[in-house]
Amino acid sequence: MNILITGAGSGIGLAAAERLAARGHGVIAGVHTQEQLDCVLAEKHHPNILFVKLDVTDPVDKLLAGELARMFDIEVYFGNASVGTGGSMAEIDMDLVRQTFETNVFSMFEIAQNVLPPMLERGHGRLIFMSSLIGEVPLRFFGPYAATKAAIATLARSLHQEAALFDADIRITVVLPGAYHTGFNQRMIDGKFGWMREGSYFEDDIPKLCKREHVLFNVMEKKRLASIVRAVEKAATKPHPRFKYVAPPSQALGAKLYVAAFR
Repeated sequence: MNILITGAGSGIGLAAAERLAARGHGVIAGVHTQEQLDCVLAEKHHPNILFVKLDVTDPVDKLLAGELARMFDIEVYFGNASVGTGGSMAEIDMDLVRQTFETNVFSMFEIAQNVLPPMLERGHGRLIFMSSLIGEVPLRFFGPYAATKAAIATLARSLHQEAALFDADIRITVVLPGAYHTGFNQRMIDGKFGWMREGSYFEDDIPKLCKREHVLFNVMEKKRLASIVRAVEKAATKPHPRFKYVAPPSQALGAKLYVAAFR
C-alpha cells in the first residue's frame, strides 16, 4: 500500500511514516520547506520513505500532491500538516485566523480533492484527516487552533456521508490526538503569549498564564507517540476502519466527561 502523508517532517507525521514504512508500506512523506527536507534527508530513516517538499499552502505543491497520487498509485492520504495559532479572540488579528484556516483546513481538503480522482478510478482509497481533541474541548487562548480542528472533524463527517454514494470504496477517517510531547504545544504557547505581551487586555497576567500552561502541558502530555501512531495505522490499514480514532484513551475519557459536564 502506498501512503501520502503531509506534515511528515517531525512529530506525529514522521512517527506515523516510520511505523507504516516498517510495516512494508511505501510512504511519500511531505515536509514544509526545502530546509526541512534537507534536514530529514541528512538523517537515517526507513528506506520505504520518500521525502518530498510539499508545502500545503503552495498552489504548485498542492497540484504536485495530485500528480504524486497518480505516479505512485497512492491509496491512502493522511492530511496531517498544521500550524498552531493561539491567542485571545478578543484581540487577535483576524488575518492570523484566516491564515490558520488556510493551512489547517482549506489546504488539507484541497489536497484531498486533488488525490481523490485516481482513487475513484482505481475503485478504492482512504482519506484520513488529523483533527484534535481540543476541537471538542476548546480552551481559552487556543480558540483559533481549536476552531480549525473542529472544522476538520465536521467537514470530514460530511465527506464520510457523501462517500457512501461513490461507485468506489472510499473510506473517510478522522484522527483526534490529545496532548503529546512533540514541541508543537510549547511553540504555540510561546507564540501566542509573545504577541500578547504588549497592549493585550491580559498583559498583566501573561507571565502567570504562560507558566501555568507550560506546567499543564508538561503534566498532560504523553511522552511516547505509540498510541496515536497506532490509531493512524488502524485508520490506514484496517479493512473496515472506524470513522473516528481518539488517543490516548485517558484523555479521550477526560474529553467526554468535560463535554458531558458543560453540555
